[in-house]
Amino acid sequence: MSYNLVWFKRDLRLHDHAPLWQACRHGPVQCLYIIEPSLCAAADAASQHYLR
Repeated sequence: MSYNLVWFKRDLRLHDHAPLWQACRHGPVQCLYIIEPSLCAAADAASQHYLR
């Protein structure tokens, strides 16, 4: 079985994520999110970007 891979780069937004929506229309989806320490420390980082 093949999967569509969706990479969440900056946040875990679901309601308006066009690539996720497209991937779901074409079969099973595997989601990937890698927390990067440099992004967490960035001046524009906000708590809603990360799960707690």
